[in-house]
Parts: sequence; C-alpha cells; structure tokens
Amino acid sequence: MNSHAQNGVTPHGFPVLEPAFVFIHGFLDGAATWDATVAALGERADDALCVDLPGMGNRVDDDGPYSLDRFAEDVVKRVGALRRPVILVGHSMGAQVAELAANALGSQVCALALLTPVPLRGTGLPDEVMQSFHALGGNPAAQRELRRQLSVRLDDDRLEEIARIGDRVKAANAGVFADIWNRGHPLGAQPTRYNGPVLIVRGEDDAFVNAEMISSSVAPHFSHPETVVVERAGHWPHVEQPASVATILGAFMATVDQSVKAGVAGQGWTRAFEQKSADTFGDSFAADVVLEATVLAMPVSGADPHEE
Repeated sequence: MNSHAQNGVTPHGFPVLEPAFVFIHGFLDGAATWDATVAALGERADDALCVDLPGMGNRVDDDGPYSLDRFAEDVVKRVGALRRPVILVGHSMGAQVAELAANALGSQVCALALLTPVPLRGTGLPDEVMQSFHALGGNPAAQRELRRQLSVRLDDDRLEEIARIGDRVKAANAGVFADIWNRGHPLGAQPTRYNGPVLIVRGEDDAFVNAEMISSSVAPHFSHPETVVVERAGHWPHVEQPASVATILGAFMATVDQSVKAGVAGQGWTRAFEQKSADTFGDSFAADVVLEATVLAMPVSGADPHEE
C-alpha cells in the first residue's frame, strides 16, 4: 500500500476518507431534485452535498451575471472547503458545471458522474428552437408541459414537486440559463482536462439528451467513459427512477472507494473493471439498467430478478 495511504493521507494531501457525493442540478431545477436519490443511497449519502446554483433553487434571489464559469466557481468554493475527496454528480446543465469544477479541483475529485449531460460545448440549437425555452420564464404551465414531454415516469406528485422549484426562478432568468447551456463553454471544443473516472448515465427514452447526442458529443470528449442506460426513464432519471440511479451511483462509488483507500485514485475505475467479470459487475445493478461500456467486449445488463 502507498505509504501516504498508510499514514492516513492520500498522495494529494487529503485524509483517507470515503469520497462524498456532491450533486449539481440542471436547468430550472434545484438541490431538492436529488432528495429521492439521496434517500435511496441511504447511509452512503449521509454527508452528501446538494448544491443550489446561483439564481435557482433556494438561491433565486442571487443576482447575475450568470455563466458556466460562475456556477463552477461557486461549486469549487463549496467543495474545496470540504477538504475531502468527492464524486461530482451533475445533471443536464449541471454536468457542464461539474466538469468545469472538476478541472479546477484537480485530485480532490475522484470521479465524475454525468446524468443526461448537456455537452460541455453546448447544443448549438438555433434561435427559433431556443425561443421555446425562453418562453418558459414565468410560465408554470409551459414548464410542466416540457417536463412531461421529456420524462417517462414523472407522476403528478413528482412532476409538481420539481415544477414548483422551477416556478420560483425569475422569469427573465429562464432564457439566460437556457442560452448558457446551449452556447456551452470553449473548453468543450477540446478533449477534457479531467483525467479521472467518468460515468455517463442517460435515460433510455430521453428525447433531448438521446443516444446520438451521447455518442457524438459527450462520450468522445472523455478518454474512457462508461455509459449506463436507465430503462423507462427520460431526462430526469434521478427523479423518475431514483432507486435505479442510486444503485448505479452506489456501484460506481464502491469502485472509487477502493481506489481512494489504496491511494490510486484516477486508476481505480479501470483496475476495478479488471478485477470483476462482466457477470459480477452486472449483478450489482438493478434489472432495468444496461451498461454500455466503451472498454468492455460485450454489453452488460442488470441482474435478472427472476434468476436465483
């Protein structure tokens, strides 16, 4: 074992602690959208940090100007104060923020998990399409309709729960935030600067961040990402299928935990795969999860609940 790890400190100066989850929400959402996933993770997420970005969630009164850089700087400040290793989990626009924060935080970030991620370079949608996103500001009915269209298993209660978060965002800011994720960040035009483990989670029926966007604009940005598909989920898998997402994150974190304790963060994800058969790894997932791993020779599906 690495001598630093034996002394209770990683090679990068952080105590040998299990990484904490840091959750970063997406467009018009807030920290509360992670509540069901955090609850499903149980004790492993007792110390999780769920971030409200400026202008959203419980910080709707935080004034602009807003940008991906400002959002990332906000996350960096909060995570840096933790003085412990973390796994950054970003949803949609929050995935853009998570990657930028990971670049700045360096070795404190043990892994990056991106849920239905908007590419860091942005989506580049034309103005006529973006007008519909601008129109969401101050229009609760339109926001709810958009969430219905892009989700699969948002019942009325869960839809209303997350919609009320979006209702609080100032009307003028909805278009600002939409333009931010659509235009993306200049760093998205080149391979990522983050060299740790990356997990990409997409909803099988997400009509926005679909399989083509992941394969063409997200996955190629990273060196060896793993892609997991949550069946019967749309753009908010952590709200639609929180138990499945918690299972995915728990399995991901277990491999990261091992590497952190061994003092080899950044390589542990690959090594963990080398030590597991496809069947063993697949058994750790729920039945409605499919692993599309770029470094595996064949796809891995979740455990069959009917098998003994």
